[in-house]
Amino acid sequence: MRTRFLVVAAILGILALVVSACASGPTVSATQANFRLLVSDQPNDIGDFAHLNVTISSIGVQLAGDNSTWLQFSPSIGTVDLTTLQGKNAAEVWSGNITPGQYNKVFIYVSNVEGNLTASAGNGTLNVKLPSGKLQISTPFTVSGNGTTSLVFDITVIKAGNSGQYILKPQIANSGASEAFTEVKPTQEQKQEREQETSRLHLSLQGASQPGTAAVLAVMFQGQPAAGASVTVNGQAVGTTDATGKINISIPANVSEVKIVATRGQNSGELDLEFE
Repeated sequence: MRTRFLVVAAILGILALVVSACASGPTVSATQANFRLLVSDQPNDIGDFAHLNVTISSIGVQLAGDNSTWLQFSPSIGTVDLTTLQGKNAAEVWSGNITPGQYNKVFIYVSNVEGNLTASAGNGTLNVKLPSGKLQISTPFTVSGNGTTSLVFDITVIKAGNSGQYILKPQIANSGASEAFTEVKPTQEQKQEREQETSRLHLSLQGASQPGTAAVLAVMFQGQPAAGASVTVNGQAVGTTDATGKINISIPANVSEVKIVATRGQNSGELDLEFE
């Protein structure tokens, strides 16, 4: 009897050591992001600006081999100042989990670009032009189920001749998942903005995302599907999300802007779409 007790005790001791070793090793959170999008600025005419604030309304990535389907989501930081992101400096604007696989395009919808010129450039505030209201790059990258893919989306501002106007453009040569970067930590204001994000519903869109088409809206809260969230599209109620946090919606036809809002209890979130 004593022998059996000693054997059982020995086994329990070994199991305890195994559990302790596993607990002390590296772990991966179930909600750890597998994709990060960072914004940087390749210096061209950014030296003319004391500040150049770019307001991002939505972000999207496209799966390779599927030209009609985009994964679209709201940024975690809405506004970035490109003057602080020159060269290798980059700031995270979104992180989270997306479907693992091969991707080939990334776009950023920009709702406003406002710049303050330096004294040598003439001072004053001006709106920088952005043709189509969208920045897009075609660069292949892979997102896996293990680890995190960090993609740098490089933006540059260029002066249009002697017109006094400036144009915002993507810099494809300096963008991609293999680009080296120095991460610029968020300001206190941006930290507060991110803290507020923890109480928001996060919306992402799967589908063609064009006027007059159907799409699947996914709603998440703190990394988990938000079931039972009420959804409106341009103020019209369309239903509630299912157990997986998803709902089929229709993008209205003949519109240039669409606002999708989800609400559950005291929590809400929105996704703004803009079309040419």
